[in-house]
Amino acid sequence: MIEFLPPRDDAFGPADADDFVGFDGDDAGFDDEPPRSRWLTLLAGLAVVGLLAVGVIAAAPWAGDEAATAPSTTEPAPTTTVDRRPASITVPTEPTLPSDVPTEPAGWIPVDGSRWAPNYVFSFGEEADAFAWNGFRSGAVLYTSRDEVGRTSGRWIAVVPSQPGMDTAQLRAGGVETTAGDRRVVVSSAPDGVVRVEVAPWTTAATSPRGPAVTITAFGIDLAAMLSVAATVELDWDSTGVGARVADVTASLGPGGPLDGLEPVPVDDLAINPWAEHLGTSLSWTDVVDTRGGQWAGVRLYRPDPVGAVVQRLLLVRPVPADELTLDVERRVDELARRGLRVELGVLESNGFTIVDVPLADGTRLAVTGPHDLVDLLDLVVDLRPATDDEWIELVTASVNGGLQPDMSSMPDVRQTTIGGGGQWSADVTGSWLSIGGPDGGTWEAFTHGQGPQLVEYRTFGVAYLRATTTFPNEARRIVVTQEATEPQEAKLVEIPGTGVLAAVVELDASLPYTVRWSDADELPVEGPIDAAASTASAASTASAASTASLP
Repeated sequence: MIEFLPPRDDAFGPADADDFVGFDGDDAGFDDEPPRSRWLTLLAGLAVVGLLAVGVIAAAPWAGDEAATAPSTTEPAPTTTVDRRPASITVPTEPTLPSDVPTEPAGWIPVDGSRWAPNYVFSFGEEADAFAWNGFRSGAVLYTSRDEVGRTSGRWIAVVPSQPGMDTAQLRAGGVETTAGDRRVVVSSAPDGVVRVEVAPWTTAATSPRGPAVTITAFGIDLAAMLSVAATVELDWDSTGVGARVADVTASLGPGGPLDGLEPVPVDDLAINPWAEHLGTSLSWTDVVDTRGGQWAGVRLYRPDPVGAVVQRLLLVRPVPADELTLDVERRVDELARRGLRVELGVLESNGFTIVDVPLADGTRLAVTGPHDLVDLLDLVVDLRPATDDEWIELVTASVNGGLQPDMSSMPDVRQTTIGGGGQWSADVTGSWLSIGGPDGGTWEAFTHGQGPQLVEYRTFGVAYLRATTTFPNEARRIVVTQEATEPQEAKLVEIPGTGVLAAVVELDASLPYTVRWSDADELPVEGPIDAAASTASAASTASAASTASLP
């Protein structure tokens, strides 16, 4: 029998209830520690069970069982020496940080109690090169008129060669494939009227689908002038040795040329990547997740580049649509202004993500981006604070050793609805986003739609898809797409849960016209558009005409 006696104050001194091995009463509380992964809890539980099992086996209480059978011999039993020393236990070492991983400057993180949690963080180092992190030195050129130029004011044109090896093209909603000289081009327009002409890396005689060799983006420039530039632009390898190309449009700049009156903007040393959310020197990155909604966002601390800011304003970011500037958005913008933060709102031209750009007092900026509405991102900005150096080092260390593993137990399931597919391509709606993807082109964009039956074409070089949507209470439930010399394609309109929208996507032969027949669940005809080409073919020229009309 073992009796436990209370500690003797005269022998050991007074003991506090907090004084256990490894802890003392001055230890900080545990409430500020990040939640541990359920995997870590499981592994710890297994370790405890293992240690208990070792102790039970070593003690072997059944060896002294009084009911055991006595030995049948009178000879003394051999003496057995039992080693009672504890077995060696491997203590896991603390995560270490490789010496070549930068930990400064420190970035920004959500405050305690925020619904947002850091998922991965890293620093670029004080001497981070914008070229190394933000894109490739593309040899892009930019020309603007002498007057005040904005994204949808004045005149400007940018020619950006694609990065070598980027063979997958982006599908353009409402895109029209045509020719410029002997080159194949796809013409499309952004929602605000800025026009794109993407030039194939091969002539009309070639057939292999690839991404564009160069993308020409402009406002206030006639579409015919843009096609003239597309037909004559020269490409060459960049002498910097990084594999980029240089676009030469000097032939179009002379008197009477399509770009007459424009002046060059010095972007020779600027790394331009149309997928970047800003241009400048990256300092730190914080990847965060919404533990209640499950979506992610990025918080990038960067030092802006003056010329890059011009490129960003004209080429990379478009204004937020007026219908998204709701009263809730205005309230949050005003709240941030009272805290001394003036925010700039926009939409990334590359993928439709929202961006909140925040100038800071020290001359740096925060670019907060993600597939959220403005209210969510502004709430995230409110919850951000600069991390201390010690906090940041701890977060970076955890990130490079497997991630921070925020508690996502309350995250709702994000539903994915397949609305088309076949062979190597598929089309899905996930949450509020539409994806169409195949080996020769794809898109990821906000899933927007109107009322009643609608058709939207998505095109790139030699590749085309048709998206059909309708809304309740319209009775359309099926479509049949017919093209010459091909079997008719029948597609069921699939309901997107919780939206009142039904949708389907079919792959088209890009070289053939088509017609669409709509029907209800009983296959009876329903009225709806039969061809989206008539409306989309004029979209780019209409946008170009509208932008040209804004000339002073």
